[in-house]
Amino acid sequence: MFWPSFNSALAVGDEQHRSVINTFVALLACCVVTFAISSLVDGEGRFNMVHIQNATLAGGVAIGSTANMMVHPYGAMMIGALAALISTMGYRFATPFLTKNLKIHDTCGVNNLHGMPGILAGIVSSVVAAMANEENYGYSLYHLYPARSPAENTTEFHKIHSVMIGIEPGSGWSKASQAYAQLEALLTTLAIAVVGGIITGCIIRLPIFDPPKKDQLFDDTDYWEVPEEEP
Repeated sequence: MFWPSFNSALAVGDEQHRSVINTFVALLACCVVTFAISSLVDGEGRFNMVHIQNATLAGGVAIGSTANMMVHPYGAMMIGALAALISTMGYRFATPFLTKNLKIHDTCGVNNLHGMPGILAGIVSSVVAAMANEENYGYSLYHLYPARSPAENTTEFHKIHSVMIGIEPGSGWSKASQAYAQLEALLTTLAIAVVGGIITGCIIRLPIFDPPKKDQLFDDTDYWEVPEEEP
C-alpha cells in the first residue's frame, strides 16, 4: 500500500486530491530530515537503518488528521519535518530510556512511528481547525466540520442549503469550539489506549491464560518455526 492511499481512501473530490498531495509533501520533508537527524545523532555521522526504515514514514502519520485540509505545501513540509525529528529522536533516546527505566520493550518502535507522530497529528488537527474559515473553504467547510454548520431553521443555514443541498444542519460551533473538540478527542483516545492497555496486560498475565515465561518473551521458537541463525 502507498501511504497517500491510506490518507486519501475515504476522501472525495478536492479533499482526496489535497490528501494525496499533502501526504507526498509531508513524506518528502520527513525523508530528508530523517536522514539528517539520523546522521547528526550518530557519533560518526552514519545513518541508522532503523531510523531510515521507520522514521521516514512518520510524516505520513502526522499529516493523516489534516491531509484533506488546506495546510499548504509549507505546512505539510513543517509537519513532516517535525514528525521526522520526533520519531528519529524517539528511536535514539526514548526507546532506550523506556527499556532501561520503565522496563517497557517497544520491539517494533510503534511508539516512535505511530504513537508520538499520532499525538502530533492530533495537536495539528486542533491548530488547523482553529484556522479553518468560510473565506478559505467556502461552504465546503461544513462538510469538513459538520458541527460548525448553522443550526436548522436559521437564516444562515437556509442560505447555505440553497447553494449546497448536501450540507446538514449542525450546532453552529465556532472555530475555537471545533479546535477544543479535536483536543478532547486526542485526550480521549490516549485515555482509552492507556487504560485499555493496562487492563489487557493485567488480564493476559493471569495464570489461566498460560502467560509466556521470561525466556519466552523474546524467543518465538516454542510457537513458530524459526530459521537457523547463520554462523
